[in-house]
Amino acid sequence: MTGSEARRLRLMSWNIHGCAGHDEVTDADRVAHEIAAFEPDIVAVQEVDTRATGRSGQDIIGLLADVVGEHRAEAYTLVQPDGRYGQAVFSRLPFLASATHDISWRAREPRRVIDVTIAAWEHRLRVLAVHLGLSIKERIYQARLLRETFGGTMDVPTIAMGDFNDWLPFGGIHRSIRRILPHYTRVGTFPGWFPLLPLDRIYASPELRLENVCTDSEAGRASDHLPLIADLVLPPAETAGGQEAPQGERGDEPISDSSEREWSHRTSPCESPPQ
Repeated sequence: MTGSEARRLRLMSWNIHGCAGHDEVTDADRVAHEIAAFEPDIVAVQEVDTRATGRSGQDIIGLLADVVGEHRAEAYTLVQPDGRYGQAVFSRLPFLASATHDISWRAREPRRVIDVTIAAWEHRLRVLAVHLGLSIKERIYQARLLRETFGGTMDVPTIAMGDFNDWLPFGGIHRSIRRILPHYTRVGTFPGWFPLLPLDRIYASPELRLENVCTDSEAGRASDHLPLIADLVLPPAETAGGQEAPQGERGDEPISDSSEREWSHRTSPCESPPQ
């Protein structure tokens, strides 16, 4: 692939509900199998409960590292002797930087944002993984903090994805984020058995494109949310604003070769048409 051609990555965001499906069965293997089927390059998962294990005894973090990639960042809001609860990001491509931001509001459930910069070939791609609160006032506060993490400028291609807990298409949360990240998904993901509400979303900065956006109804048996899948199109290298990943940190060997080879047999991630 030449520098004048666009690169593609597959994204997935999923609130996995502690690996508990609507059948009240907790099955980490089932969640890992659903994620592996789409061959995502970057995955953000919410409501991660490390006590959920597969039949081998491996916990959900280890299972997802095996099916997605070894590069990961975790943020836990509840830590107990027998396990941890929170969210995580997994990537086939290496991280250049990783941070966690506390966006908790008053006495409500603690919330975090995972903020990673990924070496995606010639690009630095910033990924913010979120799980906003249930109260509208809480989400307004958290959306303001999320905007502040950008520092007033967008100097690298950026996406935000996760469970925004916001079902109002013209509400303040969506509108404020859309001003910075104007491309976004709008498909229903909740409840998994009858997905009317677009609680889970992916937002992208102006130079990026989201294609083949869909969910998978079969995954409703594994969680109370459906996973959100999209193909992210990165701009050609010469239009990326000079934000190249440094030599030796681009993920070119061996990861980019593997990703390009796998992409050749990928079509639309779901049977539904692009949104």
